Amino acid sequence: MANMSTAHGEVRSYAKTKEGAERVLNVIHRELGDVDYNTCIDECRDGTLAAECTGEEWMAESRFTGTGRWVFEANIHRLSDWLGKAMNELKDIEFRIEFDYADYEPGCEVLCKEEMVGFHEKGEMGIQTEVSAYSDYDMVAREIRALGFEEEGDIMDLNDPKDSLMKWFIDLHGEEYADDIRTVFGNEEAWKKFRNDFHGSLFVSWSCEAEDMDWRKRAEAVRRKTA
Repeated sequence: MANMSTAHGEVRSYAKTKEGAERVLNVIHRELGDVDYNTCIDECRDGTLAAECTGEEWMAESRFTGTGRWVFEANIHRLSDWLGKAMNELKDIEFRIEFDYADYEPGCEVLCKEEMVGFHEKGEMGIQTEVSAYSDYDMVAREIRALGFEEEGDIMDLNDPKDSLMKWFIDLHGEEYADDIRTVFGNEEAWKKFRNDFHGSLFVSWSCEAEDMDWRKRAEAVRRKTA
């Protein structure tokens, strides 16, 4: 199985009728909302989707979440293929669909914001897609938090303030390791070695074990040198 990315953002469909704009999103959610590489559209799930007239066309919009095959862009490019026979329900609708979202795949170090658009001509079985805007972000805790992929306090890295990082580790690993952690952070040589050993690392609360940090061993090395 390919790596999975996590995406979230907004999706909008445009058609000449209210029913058409709503049907586009409802069909996508019905077919792709509960699969491995999914697109789950909030207002379709909740039954609250309601298109609005924007002048010469109707627009339906909603928040969505998705799981990308490597990246969520790949899902959109494959949209009509993955809808398969369900494209027959959209065949007679001329529509445009827009995705505006953030995407995160730590394995391949992808962190981005992207806008994509798809066009469907009446009578066709395919949706033509293209990227309309793309921005890369540094794979650092600050940007990951800012784009909404981890809650504040669930992810840290060496770019975060030293005191904040120390407190985070103490809160995470408990009083059993508190003195060791303070010893490591309080000794310049030990702190420098820690930074070198974990340069470029992301510390995530659900996968960061105390044993992986070697707090006891690092602290004992400091105490031996300063005894």
